[in-house]
Amino acid sequence: MVGRLLEQGDPFGARLQSWFADRLRAEAERWNAEHVQNVAGPVRLVEFLRDSEYLSEDLRLSAKRFLLGTLTYTYAWRQLVRLRGSAPQLFSTREWAELRDRFAAYATGVLGDPGSIEDVEDLDELGAIAGDMGVSLEEEELDHARDVVREYVWSKEEQAERWPDEEPRTDPLGDARARESAQIDALFGRLERDRG
Repeated sequence: MVGRLLEQGDPFGARLQSWFADRLRAEAERWNAEHVQNVAGPVRLVEFLRDSEYLSEDLRLSAKRFLLGTLTYTYAWRQLVRLRGSAPQLFSTREWAELRDRFAAYATGVLGDPGSIEDVEDLDELGAIAGDMGVSLEEEELDHARDVVREYVWSKEEQAERWPDEEPRTDPLGDARARESAQIDALFGRLERDRG
């Protein structure tokens, strides 16, 4: 329905096309200013407009630039893989190889600090992204991290059963390490953006 309205040749259709183009430009500007609540939003819009004349190269590049600045957690890496699936031409072979290396370093950091992972599904997602990107992860490291995370989840559940009225007890050192690791990753992400 909206597509037919946008294609109409009458003045209403022309105004609607102009309005829609303005909205897309404004959205790209929001991404460039990093004003996005969910990193999947830019990817969803690119996927939605994939076969449309309204998907401009600027919009694709804005989505890419935004995502490259968010690669400090697993969900953002998943969105990068989705974007490449929707717009593979955005990534040169060399650039994708660099991103693969960057993901390998990120994954190694996560596996080296399994206390920063909240559930086993996060590790499964990390492994799936590695597979999608062609990055090999040590299965022993993944298994060890899964064991650590399962133990952590089990202890939190046990603690909740023992002391149901108390706030969950956390390992402040583990939380501090996770925050520090995320801050370091963010710093390297900013340095990478500034360098590029």
